[in-house]
Amino acid sequence: MIPILTGARFLRQSLATISKYASHGEDQVEFSRNVEHLTSRLFAIIRDSIQISESENDPEMRADLMHRIASGYTHAPDLRIAWIESLSHFHVGNSSWAEAAQCIIHIAALVAEYLFKLKNSHALPKGARDFCMISPSTAEEALENKKEQEDEDVEVPTFTEATLLKMLSRSIQMLKQADMFETANLVYKLIIPIYEKNHNYVKLARCHGDLNEIFTKILNSVQHQSRIFGTYYRIAFYGNFFEELDGKEYIYKEPKITRLGEIQDRLKSIYSAKFKSDDRLKIITDSKAVDVSKLDFNFAYIQITAVQPYFDKEELKERPTVYQRNFNISRFIFSTPFTQTGKSQAESVKDQFKRKTILKVENQFPYMKKRLLVVDKHEIVLTPIENSIETIENRCDALQSELRHNPPNGKTLQQVLQGSVLTSINVGPVEICREFLGNSDQYPSEQIHKLREGLKALVFKCDEAVLLNKSLITADQIEFQSELETGAKNLRNIMHADCAQAGLDWTEVPAHGVPAPDCVIAPLSRDNHLGNGGAGGHNNFYNW
Repeated sequence: MIPILTGARFLRQSLATISKYASHGEDQVEFSRNVEHLTSRLFAIIRDSIQISESENDPEMRADLMHRIASGYTHAPDLRIAWIESLSHFHVGNSSWAEAAQCIIHIAALVAEYLFKLKNSHALPKGARDFCMISPSTAEEALENKKEQEDEDVEVPTFTEATLLKMLSRSIQMLKQADMFETANLVYKLIIPIYEKNHNYVKLARCHGDLNEIFTKILNSVQHQSRIFGTYYRIAFYGNFFEELDGKEYIYKEPKITRLGEIQDRLKSIYSAKFKSDDRLKIITDSKAVDVSKLDFNFAYIQITAVQPYFDKEELKERPTVYQRNFNISRFIFSTPFTQTGKSQAESVKDQFKRKTILKVENQFPYMKKRLLVVDKHEIVLTPIENSIETIENRCDALQSELRHNPPNGKTLQQVLQGSVLTSINVGPVEICREFLGNSDQYPSEQIHKLREGLKALVFKCDEAVLLNKSLITADQIEFQSELETGAKNLRNIMHADCAQAGLDWTEVPAHGVPAPDCVIAPLSRDNHLGNGGAGGHNNFYNW
């Protein structure tokens, strides 16, 4: 067998010769350009097809190659569909249901694009653009995004209304397997108008029955916080052994809860087998910037960093649910603590800096692939007091999230409270208060004010959360509740004393001579729902 690189070289030389002969003649400029474009695309497709057989143990590379081949057939829709279908089967074999569904949705969008071109019907989707609410990446299938288009008079047999419905129905089954019930609901918005146009009431009844189950599952998952959509890691490759991957960074989407050690072992297994050596690969597990000039290129290096989806404050308001914060995501963040002395961790919060790195990938997750290339990066450096302000704000946000949860989740509420009020754990807020408020003249007044307000909010939210927890506990948790109450009281006293020492006012308004308000769990109701939920067929209410 001819080695891949040698065979690829000969193939490239042969195609280059074809392009050379096609360029003869002054009147052959356009023809020559088309031949060169065709031979370049043909070479890429054949090269990637050969490499697929060499990537059986590397699922990410195999998916990349299949996707790249499909992209090479942009102007041959039947072949593009065939390769995307193969990619979907590959994902199903790995139980990557979200990615498999995305493949089928792309096929459906491509079919819809040609149907809209050939048969404009009010019930059919208006091409790929109507799929963007389901998956923004389906804009790739729009014909206006392609330099060439199929002949308008040629009707491809594959592209029929029945094919579209079949693809949409298949995607729904995969989306349900992936727990992406909200997306399944969006797909039904494209299916139902077609069945209504055809007066197919049997299918409509099945659709609405399935939608009832889907909405019930959404409700249950929201109430119990039972869905986990994936874990994300930044993977950077360094070294000539990685060939085309050298110097590139990717975001990998891993199944549900995947720990650092698990993805580390998986990548070690893949590349040790590829390099035929267990000693050639080195793993970098810290998140510091890699100085390539200091690497030994007798080795291959992989840097692995856990990342989280990133949203600015406005985006967070528009994405209140767990589902919305795991769908259509393209930016990720990781933080690197550092000090001016070169150490990662400081002995005091007054010396602890933090670098926040925000990464943008080439598309949005979930996508047809489980890894996406990082195409943009920028950093934000927080000073020690800014870092402390963010720490307090994050703690407040976590408490507020638990307080808003309906019905309350006692388990997660107690976890957040433990990190906020128990003395053995609660070094952070106390140290932050003493260090910065106790030396307030050394820091900008606006930052001191922001920190003080954040600490006040933290104390009040801790009190509210401790009170809520009291209404949820069982008899065997009374002692733990007592510890939480003592911790909350001690936290308030420490904050009060340090504010007074710093010359700041800590004002608490006494009760207004009326009994303390009841602390009860609100009756369960859907958001913005005014249906009967109270006793006697009335709306939910509370008698003050």
